[in-house]
Amino acid sequence: MRAFIAITTPPTIELTRLLARLACLGRAITPIDPANLHLTLRFLGEIAAGDMNGLTNAISHAVTGVQPFNLKFCGLGMFPNDHRPRILWTAATPPQPLTTIAHRLANLGTDPAASDHDRPWQAHITLARIKAKPPAEWAKLIHTHASQTFGRIPVDTIKLIASELTPHGPHYTTLQTISLA
Repeated sequence: MRAFIAITTPPTIELTRLLARLACLGRAITPIDPANLHLTLRFLGEIAAGDMNGLTNAISHAVTGVQPFNLKFCGLGMFPNDHRPRILWTAATPPQPLTTIAHRLANLGTDPAASDHDRPWQAHITLARIKAKPPAEWAKLIHTHASQTFGRIPVDTIKLIASELTPHGPHYTTLQTISLA
């Protein structure tokens, strides 16, 4: 099964409003289902069911000493860049607890094809995928929300999640929940 390690993100009022506005921009933009919002700490790729205990132990070790914290979502960014956007995201701060956990998880034995070591890790939540040239309203929406705060959430767990790709988008199933210290 395809899996990743993440912090699930309940949709804040501000994120829900932004996702609704993105949905009105036409077929070039596909907003993320609010129920699927998450901050990926480590993409694992294909894992075997027999790897669950080892992964749970590794995740528990990675969060050792990390106290529960609050995340704030602010600003908008685009991957790979503003000129050819494919992903719209919002940053998660403070990055320190997230970076600590992500670096501890970076060396998990995973599918080499799933490796994301060639890109620096950035604490973010994907908000939309851009499939074609965005409509004219896109620039105004991005400018209006470029430095907005989209809410805060408490973080006290990390999850191991299975991802099944379906014709209607990904379907996520929580396999394990690991509590912070």
